[in-house]
Amino acid sequence: MAILALPLFLLPHYHRDFSGILIPPTKHRIIKKPVFHVVPRSARASPPETRSKTILKIGSEPEHRHQESQYQHQRHFHGTETPLTNRRNPKKPAFHGASRPARAPPPRTKTAPKVGFRIWTNPKTRRTRYKQASGKKGLATVYGDLKLLCREGLLDEALRILHSMNLSGEIPVDAQIYHILLDCCTVQKLLKEGKQVHVHMRITGAHQNPYLATKLVNLYSACGSIVDAQAAFDEASERTMFMWNALLRAYVKNGFYETEAMEIYNRMKFSGTELDNFTFSTMLKACGSLLDLQQGMEIHGQVIKTGYELDVFVGGALVDMYCRCRSVEDANQVFEEMCQRDVVTWTAMISGLVHNGYHGEAMECFRQMQVEEHKPNSATVASVLPACGNLAALREGKEIHGYIVRGELDFNVSVRTAVMDMYSKCGSVEDAHKVFDKDCERDVIACSAMIVGFAKNGHATKAIEIFRQMLRNSMMPNLITVVNVLLVCGDSAALRQGKELHAYGIKCGFVTIVSLRWALINMYAKCGSMEEAHKVFDESADKSATLWTAMIAGYRVNGHAEQALGFFHQMRQHGIEPNLPMILNILPLCADLAVLQEGKKFHSYIIKSGFYSNIFVCSALMDIYTNCGNIELTRKVFDNISDKGVVAWTAILAAYGINGNGKEACELFRQMQQADVKPNHFTFAAVMSSCSSAGLVAEGWEYFKSMSQKYDIEPRAEHYACLVNLLGRTGQLNEALNFIKNMPIKPDAGVWRVVLGACRSHCNIEIGEYAATRLLELEPLNAGNYIILANIYAAAERLDGLAKVRKMMKDRGLKGRPERSWVMVKNRICTFTRGDKSQPQSDEIYATLDSFAREMKRAGNIPTPNNVFLVDEEDTENIFCGHSERIAVTFGLMNSSLGMPVQVIKNNRMCGDCHSMSKVISKITGQIIIVRDANCNHHFKEGECSCRDYW
Repeated sequence: MAILALPLFLLPHYHRDFSGILIPPTKHRIIKKPVFHVVPRSARASPPETRSKTILKIGSEPEHRHQESQYQHQRHFHGTETPLTNRRNPKKPAFHGASRPARAPPPRTKTAPKVGFRIWTNPKTRRTRYKQASGKKGLATVYGDLKLLCREGLLDEALRILHSMNLSGEIPVDAQIYHILLDCCTVQKLLKEGKQVHVHMRITGAHQNPYLATKLVNLYSACGSIVDAQAAFDEASERTMFMWNALLRAYVKNGFYETEAMEIYNRMKFSGTELDNFTFSTMLKACGSLLDLQQGMEIHGQVIKTGYELDVFVGGALVDMYCRCRSVEDANQVFEEMCQRDVVTWTAMISGLVHNGYHGEAMECFRQMQVEEHKPNSATVASVLPACGNLAALREGKEIHGYIVRGELDFNVSVRTAVMDMYSKCGSVEDAHKVFDKDCERDVIACSAMIVGFAKNGHATKAIEIFRQMLRNSMMPNLITVVNVLLVCGDSAALRQGKELHAYGIKCGFVTIVSLRWALINMYAKCGSMEEAHKVFDESADKSATLWTAMIAGYRVNGHAEQALGFFHQMRQHGIEPNLPMILNILPLCADLAVLQEGKKFHSYIIKSGFYSNIFVCSALMDIYTNCGNIELTRKVFDNISDKGVVAWTAILAAYGINGNGKEACELFRQMQQADVKPNHFTFAAVMSSCSSAGLVAEGWEYFKSMSQKYDIEPRAEHYACLVNLLGRTGQLNEALNFIKNMPIKPDAGVWRVVLGACRSHCNIEIGEYAATRLLELEPLNAGNYIILANIYAAAERLDGLAKVRKMMKDRGLKGRPERSWVMVKNRICTFTRGDKSQPQSDEIYATLDSFAREMKRAGNIPTPNNVFLVDEEDTENIFCGHSERIAVTFGLMNSSLGMPVQVIKNNRMCGDCHSMSKVISKITGQIIIVRDANCNHHFKEGECSCRDYW
């Protein structure tokens, strides 16, 4: 034991064999290199009872000094036992001493395997390892053994061979052996084992070999250890172009784009090393990832100088870089100038077009690719299928699906997901489910795609059921799956299932991730549980802009616009600057509240932040000014848009219609046609609504007919409702009813509600009762429909009908939405309800209202029954001056500067009596009053209203 305790370098005569056993010195012992040979993995299946341990005896008899191991048995992989033979005379058995009888050697055949290593399994630990056998080892055999060990995943055994070779020194360790081991570590991303090989290379000096140093850089790059990759690069004695490219690729692959990769690129140029196509393609990828168009163009110039502009590899990288930087024109120019295009280049062009929203052009590029006889691969079809889904091109999508099946392409995860996503976006969720059931394996990615498909098509229950199937099948959902299911729960108001997913996220450790917290806040907000949403927000350690945006959107969804705006100001106090998604969420809040000053502040911030070029931001700004009744500022924003697409034209048409400028809207539509901008469904709905507000019957009919005849757009329910509203506004109720009966589609609730509103304005009880019957069949729980019918009975003094409506509402537990009005005074939003007396100036407000009421009576404006219908009979006080919009208008006049318009918002329809009073107030005071109700903007000026008394 004392000898064994000493270090090995103090025991030069002791030798540790390959299996780890310490062999004592023998005077006549001759150590020879063992034979290395690997038994295939299939040989390991022999039962335990047919296996035997290797018996190794250490002897000192001189007559056996020619043998490597005196008594060692070896077994073939099929389980038969064969003795060792005498190497000097193969015909004689190896064991010829008196102590053991000799056995006849097995017959030698040409197909007998030569085994240098065999598999041995310990029956107690059940651990498998390779055992050493005898034989002479050649370098070629070592290569073969190492390759087999690496292929079988037994890298530890390969490293033991390497260690044994270093100790013995009989077989030189050359670059080919290191090459085999480094490749194995790179493929399997084994950092620890790779560092062991690196240590061996440092001992032998092989780490300075440029070829092996390149392999080391690739190894550390694959394992994500950029520091070790740089160290391996620095240790090399000579730095070749391949080494520079490997280091450059290591930095780019691991996300070090901005400074490190560019520094390596510049060092490579200044060192005089030649730049090749691999160098340029790697740097172009980095520029695309950084969206650095300027740097990418500079590298493009270097490509032209070095003559690589015709290289297919570099051309594809240029196309991809320009598409990522959203310079589709430059990408298309490079693509067109290429003399030769391969499938990778076509795929890059198609993917870039889809990424930038050019879906039609992407499909045309895919067709041209086939015309030029380039066969698409799996990546190509996975890139073009999203274009089919976004265009709802189901027929083309099915053709591509058929091509995948007929062409026997690799139906991998990305292709399966793209096919399912295409069917889901085209509304054919049944076909997506067939692909999910038949053609794909039930992996997490496929299940997530199916969940999203069901959710987008309104099948929330089925989406949740897919998630439950995943859990039943012991399939662990990833973070993306959980986030998607949470979104489904929010859309379907499934609060209980959402809480279960919340618990699952805590169990799996996902709850600390920002994306999951965002999904939780979104789910709780859509389920109406803002308290839980606020709790999730408060528990977040990192309150990023994403979570603030989710909270603001949640308040907006639940109708708490004021709280959302206050939450935004609180976020600014924490030093967080708004990003684009937050801007798109906060601008509609300003539009809902019609806060002009806040809208102007955001307008200034958008210009400074560079968001003004975004068409959706400009459209949201136009909505703010439209709802505030400032059509001049709306038009100014529209005129400053450089690229006026259909979204901008639709927004300005809707703005003119809401503010009662129908003729101006028709003129704008004519200018839109001259600008060769093709209108869509929303555009026609906006211009027809403008015609309705102005009573332009002929123009409305013309636009309706041109939809199908000129633009091949099938009218939808909202277009029929606009035309019915146009006929009802002019009193043509019978024509409107006949039009509805002849509609090719079934009229929805919106159409019948328009008829009912027209009957209220023209006091037509017969058609009103008919429309109400149809409407209440479709929406029996909408209290607003009952109130409109009750107003019709009240105007006709039909008390029996009025009582009947009240009873129906009471039996069904329906109540009218409590009215609210608000006005902004001195940067403060003041809210009023019916009969509100909470303001300190209440006495002064009601005294002013009394004076206005007396002026109305002198003018002959006496409140009529249809203007004072109340849902609750007991709520009759302040019937002439207690409506919230009157209080808000009076408060605004008392606290605003002379000559400044007063902007009031009301959540319900403005009653006729308040409408008449507002006209009188505008004439008495000489100020402009703008009241936005649920239907339109009322501009009261000098005793007139922009709605022409029809709303």
